[in-house]
Amino acid sequence: MYNYYLFLFNLILSTLISISSNSWFGMWLGMEMNLMFFIAMLNFNMNKYTSEISIKYFFIQSISSMILLYMFMYMYMYKSILENLTFNLIILLKMGSAPFHFWFIEISSKLNWNNYFLLISWQKINPMIILNYSLMFYIIFTIVFMNLIVSLMSINQNNLKKIISFSSINNMSWMLSMLMLNEMLWIMNMIIYMMILTFTIYFLYFMKINFMNQFFMLLNFNLFNFNLFFNLFSMMGVPPFIGFFPKWLNIQFLNYNNNYIISTSMMILTMFMMFMYMKMMINFLMMNSLKMNFMKLMMPPSFIYFMNWININFMIMIPYVYMYY
Repeated sequence: MYNYYLFLFNLILSTLISISSNSWFGMWLGMEMNLMFFIAMLNFNMNKYTSEISIKYFFIQSISSMILLYMFMYMYMYKSILENLTFNLIILLKMGSAPFHFWFIEISSKLNWNNYFLLISWQKINPMIILNYSLMFYIIFTIVFMNLIVSLMSINQNNLKKIISFSSINNMSWMLSMLMLNEMLWIMNMIIYMMILTFTIYFLYFMKINFMNQFFMLLNFNLFNFNLFFNLFSMMGVPPFIGFFPKWLNIQFLNYNNNYIISTSMMILTMFMMFMYMKMMINFLMMNSLKMNFMKLMMPPSFIYFMNWININFMIMIPYVYMYY
């Protein structure tokens, strides 16, 4: 386990090296260091999928990195819309964003919860920072359209990792639009999103829940029920929970810049994801109560109270932030 945390430290360090570099080659080198450390972390707690997901992840990232390195060299000599477009698409491929999301969904569903959290949160920081330097506005329209398809694909899912992965792809469109408008807004959204993911994944990990039909195991734990509902409401972006805060600010910025089509489309996409989370909650509430004597309380109640307090009371900062902006 010590080696795992050593690789985790190097993973974080490689991201910081990449985003703090003042050259394209330094950014590319930081991403390659990040790739090697993350693949090493994938091989801890090995299972029957470890080799498969390691090879697939390495193949996707290495191919995109080679094309990216070529683009960096080409951009020194020429500057055109085609090169910027190709650069944007390669970064979207590395992130697993729509329409290049198929590898991301397949790999993420076979990871353990620790590596899963890193893949859908921390591993997005590096490409997004790099994408910010050449983000083309009309790419957002493509992402919004493709996220509509992604949202529809998530409706019949039973695997919780796939559901959260689809939600992560949906959240990418929000974060990319924030990058165009205000970097501080993007940083705030990333912090809040990672905090919500930490609470949700920590909860699912300790309760050993991987599929929607396993929610019946929580029927006798009222404290866990409240925590689950609060986290789901926060993931949906329902007020007054913390997940509503960055979405509300983003819509304010989009409307202020007269981007009404994008803001309306993104709200509609979020409604599809809200339907998915509401389906999870309805399935949970409709199950009959069963005695599960073999279930043991593995999560400290104090941490659950803390998560619920954060989800609700964080909204008190909205008036102050709104006055600031």
